[in-house]
Amino acid sequence: MYGQAVGFNPGASVLSGLNKKGPVGQFAAGQAMSSAANLNMNRDQANQKFGVEQMQEQSQQRQRDAQNRTTQANNAAEMRMRQGDLDSRSRVFDTSMDFDYAGLNRRRQLNLQQALLNDFARDF
Repeated sequence: MYGQAVGFNPGASVLSGLNKKGPVGQFAAGQAMSSAANLNMNRDQANQKFGVEQMQEQSQQRQRDAQNRTTQANNAAEMRMRQGDLDSRSRVFDTSMDFDYAGLNRRRQLNLQQALLNDFARDF
């Protein structure tokens, strides 16, 4: 799952050097074993703390990733909406321009017809 944060594991050779006959050797070996047990307990506690910190960091990273994906989706939706609005305004403008040019061309045609009729009427 996670790597070990810290650790100390005394081998048999470390304790066997202290295990001499007599009360002093037994006392030293007992102290060494007690100290090794304390070191192991401290190691386990540090490893647990390290594991919890890693899980919290992973959870925070997942939350940041989800937030980034949400922000990107919102930005993309807003861009699509703005593009649609721009396209709609462009179509309205183009339609209006087509209508205006059609009216202008119709007036030009009527003015030309009127000019021809006026010119024809003058000839008679």
